[in-house]
Amino acid sequence: MFRFRKHLTILAIVAVGLGVVRADNGPGPNNAESSAPHPWSSAFSAPTEIVTPRVYLEPLTPDHTAMDFAAVKSSNDHLRKTLQWGGWPPADMTLDDNRFALERHWAEFENQEAYAYTVLSPDKESCLGCIYLNPFSQSKTRLSVIFWVRADQLTTDLDIHLVETIISEVKDSWPVDVIELPIPGQNQRGQEILTQMPLQVLETSERQTVFGWQRTSAN
Repeated sequence: MFRFRKHLTILAIVAVGLGVVRADNGPGPNNAESSAPHPWSSAFSAPTEIVTPRVYLEPLTPDHTAMDFAAVKSSNDHLRKTLQWGGWPPADMTLDDNRFALERHWAEFENQEAYAYTVLSPDKESCLGCIYLNPFSQSKTRLSVIFWVRADQLTTDLDIHLVETIISEVKDSWPVDVIELPIPGQNQRGQEILTQMPLQVLETSERQTVFGWQRTSAN
């Protein structure tokens, strides 16, 4: 169903403060690597394409600034309510603000600190959303997934397709034992669609529910 093209090389860049919070002993290229493979090691190459009949995913870079900005601005209220990212996106966000954010995401990707993908239409002419694969501070083989799609894509169930796509990709091709998907309590649709998927509830509180998949001998 999918086809993937892997990086041939990973460029080494100087790490900067990119907003990924991790403990000192957490996953990252500057920590001592264990013998077990994990997504934050130089031995792993994240895919540069994830393709389905409905979406084309590729690493989020500054080249996507204009398309990403248009997608975000079209869905400001929807994103603020469902993501609960401290008021992001702000109403006065500028194109330059967005470019700066995408530069940080691309640096994270190249430095293997986190992996952000833009969700494009099959013809790659418009941005439909984004997905962020982040490390979990206490385990190198535990991955946190955050996603969003444009408000006008909810009626097409694109969010369901996107979650199913990324879970299938990570389960099949990434050295990961746990996939977690934190959904804020105010994101009622997110809660509903993940409840209907073959996922476990890893954690629940008034603030959020963390859905997840865990690798077992059976899968």
